[in-house]
Amino acid sequence: MLIVRIKYSVIILIFSLLNSPFLFSQVDDLFIPRDIKDAYIRKTRSYDGNPGPEYFQNRVDYNIDASFDPITRNLQGSEVIIFHNNSKRNLRYIVIRNYLDVYKKGAIRGRTIDPIDAGNEVNILKIIINGEEIDLNDPNSIVDKSGTDIILACKTSSGSTSQIEISWSLKIPEKTHQRFGPVDESSYFIAYWFPQVAVFDDINGWDTFSFNNLNEMYTEFGNYTISLTVPENFIIWATGELQNPEEVLKPKYLKRFQQSKVSDEVIQIISYDDIINNKAITQKGNNTWIFKADQISDFAFGTSDHFLWDASQLTLNEGNKVHIHTAFLNSSENFHEVSEITPWVIKILSEEIVGYPFPFSTMTVFNGMDGMEFPMIVNDEEMENRAGTYFLTTHEVAHSYFPFLVGTNQKRHGWIDEGLITMLGVETHTLKEKEYNFRELYLEWYPLFAGTQEDLPSIVNSVYLPDIIFQQHEYARPSLAFWTLRDILGEDLFKSSLLEFIERWKFKHPTPYDLFFTFNDHCGENLNWFFQAWFLSFGYPDLGIHNAELINDEWIVEIQNIGGMPFPSKLEILFTDLQKQVIDIDGRSWKDSKSHIVKIPANKDISGFVLITDNYPDCEEENNYFSIEK
Repeated sequence: MLIVRIKYSVIILIFSLLNSPFLFSQVDDLFIPRDIKDAYIRKTRSYDGNPGPEYFQNRVDYNIDASFDPITRNLQGSEVIIFHNNSKRNLRYIVIRNYLDVYKKGAIRGRTIDPIDAGNEVNILKIIINGEEIDLNDPNSIVDKSGTDIILACKTSSGSTSQIEISWSLKIPEKTHQRFGPVDESSYFIAYWFPQVAVFDDINGWDTFSFNNLNEMYTEFGNYTISLTVPENFIIWATGELQNPEEVLKPKYLKRFQQSKVSDEVIQIISYDDIINNKAITQKGNNTWIFKADQISDFAFGTSDHFLWDASQLTLNEGNKVHIHTAFLNSSENFHEVSEITPWVIKILSEEIVGYPFPFSTMTVFNGMDGMEFPMIVNDEEMENRAGTYFLTTHEVAHSYFPFLVGTNQKRHGWIDEGLITMLGVETHTLKEKEYNFRELYLEWYPLFAGTQEDLPSIVNSVYLPDIIFQQHEYARPSLAFWTLRDILGEDLFKSSLLEFIERWKFKHPTPYDLFFTFNDHCGENLNWFFQAWFLSFGYPDLGIHNAELINDEWIVEIQNIGGMPFPSKLEILFTDLQKQVIDIDGRSWKDSKSHIVKIPANKDISGFVLITDNYPDCEEENNYFSIEK
């Protein structure tokens, strides 16, 4: 069987080589991990950057009923999960993730938590699989329970579904707020709160990386119907569209809510006057808020009994409508402006910077204590000034494209979405505010550690990173790489390549190589020399003038790519009469060599040369100068 399989794989590989103009180089000059390379042999992925003819993706649908008590912080829930096995494999197991088990004693965490919250864990009360309740103490049913995962025996043949019913309870942290948690005595942002089926993909099968409170998410797309019960006068803002406003809001506030769905002016659904006068906003007693959302990969919500609530409707050029909400404390200094900022951000992203319609019908910006994205809702802390508010709002809302439209694996390749969104976000918010320009910040910061032992290539999986290098690995190096690639390709070609990537991989799970190969295919050129250096290799950005000599009435200036990472530059010629001339050096100059020669006619006396590397993180600028001694 092994020989037959090898021969079959070779035949597939040869056939692919003959049908792809870039495949020879993509195989030969680009490092591809073996587990990812196997996907091309199995034809689930294609070397032109498209999903392969054998690509599959599972789906997981959720129907959840839960209640939350803001006083005790107790959350109880029951869910019905429908797992759709669209793979060609007959699965024997299913992996369920209980994220808040990261708080249990002995859990491995990437970030420290408040000691008062240690010991909390998810209490599983009942599990029913395909109609049969399982014994939670039976090792034949619970195949494994470690970290934040439970692996259950669950046979799901190819093309069929399994139904999993789970009842559980947990306690939201009292002090710790890391991406979710308490905001004040009666306000909470709640995420990672329900047992969730892990992703089974064509690269690694089941995702069994435990949640460690540092690495982010990799979740499957599906349809969600969520019913959340909270006490009287507690409002819920959440992923999805509210289905029953008339059942939870008093007529006065229902009218305002309905007005906000057709108004491009901001409507104050709950004002400060409503809060300080203790007006009844919701119906009496406990209220159940029902939300629905299709084709999403997660669900989060915020709740409070004293937050203000603004909302409006944005209509984009292509006709899409987005119902935009802001939930915030009246004491916030800058959050009052978010109600105006968010529609502007969504419009600019949709119609200019990304150029792809905003993917969701609602968006809520919740005044929490972090900067964290979830589908259709973000948890944003109070920033120190208006510029910071623009920056954080833009960055988190922009994540709607990556990873919530294009479902990148943040556990392994979090740098794709963080790198792209850092770039796209900065290009957006700096149209209004020039502060928080992270390209400028990273140009100063990245050279401090570039090329050191702490500067790991992007292909090193995010889940293995310690917190101390998380920022540089996930944000700094990749965002600078994307900016550099955009400068090399030009804004129009970079943008159209990114749009092609979005179109090919929306609601799917691409790897970095699907991004690389899509750019190669769309641009019509092999960019592996760039991808290998910036994303897959150890190295650092450093260009320098190695030598300049006069040969036969011509100056021969040799510039070297010392650190291995290519980027554009300019050679400035200094004449003795104090005049200057600048020659552009294209980033493609480093495609085939680490040495580049510039030839300059010696028709004027030259005093020296300067290599200009502005806008790029050149680590050693001392070697950018060359003086000619007379």
